[in-house]
Amino acid sequence: MRCLKSLVSFFTIAAIGMGSLLAQVQPNPDVSDKEVKQFVAAIQQVQQVEMATQQEMVGEVNKEEMEVNRFNEIMQAQQDPKAEVTPPTEEEMQKVQKIVKTFEDIQLKAQQKMQQSIEEQGLTVERYQQITNAVQADNELMQKVQESMQPQQ
Repeated sequence: MRCLKSLVSFFTIAAIGMGSLLAQVQPNPDVSDKEVKQFVAAIQQVQQVEMATQQEMVGEVNKEEMEVNRFNEIMQAQQDPKAEVTPPTEEEMQKVQKIVKTFEDIQLKAQQKMQQSIEEQGLTVERYQQITNAVQADNELMQKVQESMQPQQ
């Protein structure tokens, strides 16, 4: 499971793919109860897309007959040349390049699905990010969101 999280963490920002747009969004602390419900529903759908994307990415690594741990090591070494990793073979590098190319397509589809999931709940991507920022900055709002995520008994 840790391997999967490492793999996904490498691609999480790219999977959302809206970083530059979202970085410019300023939080709006006024979040209605209706928006909290919409936000919670959007989060749940986005999480489902993320889980499916993770599984698809792991499947692509396995399809190339490469261990997820080894793929992560090679990717880490590319990001941090000081990382102590067994140098990849030429064959491994070819596999990694093919996997990364495939990941780009997977990420684009995931980004579109996430955006669609947010919009299906009646929020814009910008508003979703504003609420995300507000939740991170406001403990009371965070508690409200967490309570909304709890199954009703």
